[in-house]
Amino acid sequence: MLSHRSIIVVFIGLTTLPAMAAEVRSDPSAAEVLKLVVNSYASGLQHLTGQMRDNDSGKEEPFDLTRSAEAVRFRFDNPLQIVSLDLTTSPATLREGNTDKLSKVPAARYGERVRGFDLTY
Repeated sequence: MLSHRSIIVVFIGLTTLPAMAAEVRSDPSAAEVLKLVVNSYASGLQHLTGQMRDNDSGKEEPFDLTRSAEAVRFRFDNPLQIVSLDLTTSPATLREGNTDKLSKVPAARYGERVRGFDLTY
């Protein structure tokens, strides 16, 4: 299973520009990942379609990920669930819901798994 650190590295890697990723070898160093992240902030809105996978059970869950200057947003279907990190607040605010009206995720839930995967709030 992925550790939280692996999920963060995967998340960071997924949010970078594909053109920038092509410039780096398949197993980038920490410095290369940092460079990709810094460079990606200048690009504005980014969208990715992907899926999470549990290697033990074989369960897969498709998702859409959108990153902008204002938020990082995961959208899952069946049933609809949106998990969004609002970057316009200080500190950033984690929200979730199934419509455009999202509710704040209480800190007590931060250790809970999202849709049964290793990704946690």
